[in-house]
Amino acid sequence: MTRTPLVIGGTTVAALSAAGVLLAGPALGGSAATTHTLHLKVHTLKETEFSKHQFSEADQLTSHGKKVGNDVLYGRIAGHTETGHVTAALKGGTMRLTFTFDFTQGNSFAGKVTGGTGKYAGASGTITGTGTTKGADVTIKYTTP
Repeated sequence: MTRTPLVIGGTTVAALSAAGVLLAGPALGGSAATTHTLHLKVHTLKETEFSKHQFSEADQLTSHGKKVGNDVLYGRIAGHTETGHVTAALKGGTMRLTFTFDFTQGNSFAGKVTGGTGKYAGASGTITGTGTTKGADVTIKYTTP
């Protein structure tokens, strides 16, 4: 139904795929944002290091073993923190995300959904995940207007 990508980590921790589940509908008395949850696996396809502190990554996104999209990540490392900007290409549009990964806090990361195009236009929400040896397991909760 939806796809999303993200990457994280020194060696690479990708994160994002999709299979959306509708959680909430319109509120009483008017139209409200619709909330969705995506559970994704990110599989790193290629990583390019521009310098010791900057890299990009291309990932494949899957959900329940099926490909649901791709993403591109630009990452910057400062001290023990990685900041990433991701654009995920999914069915129906793209989703933009940002995240922060603190290397001193284990393999977990968190961030925000910052927008998108098509069916993800105006999307906002959160992303959380855990790095794995092959990428990442990610959960994205987002709403659309």
